[in-house]
Amino acid sequence: MLTFTPPEGEKLVLDPQMLQWATENQRKALEAVVKSGKSIQQTEKDLGLYKDALGRPIRRLYKLAASKGYSPQNDMTRIIPDPFTLSGISTYYEKTPTTPAQWVKIKLEDKLRYAAMLEGIQEAMKGLPVLPPVQHPIYSVAELLNVHVFTDYHIGMRAWDEEGGAHWDIETAEILIIRAFQYMLDHSPDAAVGFIAQLGDFAHFDSLRPVTPTSGHIVDASGHYTEIVRAVIRIMLKMISMALAKYARVVVLMAEGNHDIASSVWMRELLKSMFAEEPRVEIVDSATPFYAFEWGQTMIAVHHGHAKKLPDMPKMFANLFAAMWGRTTKRYGKAGHYHHEIVTGEDSGMKITQYPTLAPNDSHSARHGYSSNRQTSVETYSARFGKMSELVVTPEMLQESGS
Repeated sequence: MLTFTPPEGEKLVLDPQMLQWATENQRKALEAVVKSGKSIQQTEKDLGLYKDALGRPIRRLYKLAASKGYSPQNDMTRIIPDPFTLSGISTYYEKTPTTPAQWVKIKLEDKLRYAAMLEGIQEAMKGLPVLPPVQHPIYSVAELLNVHVFTDYHIGMRAWDEEGGAHWDIETAEILIIRAFQYMLDHSPDAAVGFIAQLGDFAHFDSLRPVTPTSGHIVDASGHYTEIVRAVIRIMLKMISMALAKYARVVVLMAEGNHDIASSVWMRELLKSMFAEEPRVEIVDSATPFYAFEWGQTMIAVHHGHAKKLPDMPKMFANLFAAMWGRTTKRYGKAGHYHHEIVTGEDSGMKITQYPTLAPNDSHSARHGYSSNRQTSVETYSARFGKMSELVVTPEMLQESGS
């Protein structure tokens, strides 16, 4: 069986192959145990350290090495080169007098892959600056919630106006979303809470290669992945700062989309870290791509739309969030994924809306004849009465208004 822990009962060594992935903290922990010549637990006791002070970083290192294809105690010594990832290992064992010859196949479970990725992200976040609290707004209506919807924004996508109808690159996307958000803030009620509901596919691709994470399809890119990361960080910090000036409380959802499965993880972790000292900011956190927010009698549920179809969502949300479903009488589901608007009926106990996007058609959409109105919206909800109003924002409106 594949294990991701240091070999029990064996003396640890400073394996150069293992150390190539080690952080400074992991290297020091491993060196301390190797120097002592004792077990991890005994070394912690001898050095007066708390339980797992050395064990945790060493286990993280072993997990990372195993995800790269290197785990000598499990006969894994073929390292996977970047940018490839480990999906499985097959090892053939020769026949012995007591055991038959056999192939042993192992596969890295998705939950283990996610846990290892999350641990690495959290480790990288240590030492980042924490933003100070922002002054509270003077006036707001306690009963109201404004939900700012953005979906399928595809930062990093390249679109050619002669093909898709509009130009699109990282700079264009950044300017438009800030203008749209400012317009929303200026023309929406002074609600107590502002909910930035980013429904997924905020980033156009999810790795150093411009390909979709699940199917591996090549996408049109307007920049390097590092440029996308920087733009996402700038945009979200700017939008949250703008929202704090209007709302007493700001809720932020960075939902998982099919284009940014891994990127949505670091987006959430980064914002959680940077706003850890700001009590007025809440980052919706979930290891699954299903989310729900309760506002009095109102339930706001979100799924990007890549794992469940619209007709199946009410039943799914009722099952996943049964207690919230029971406490609420006004229920609204939100999805994206297909870039155009669809609104379902309410006979299932929840109205589901599939939202359009502000982004234009890329080459794939244009060449398949897809068409949709470019727009987004801010919706106002009452804690007692549910949805009260909706303000639609389009690129043309922003040009007309000079925003």
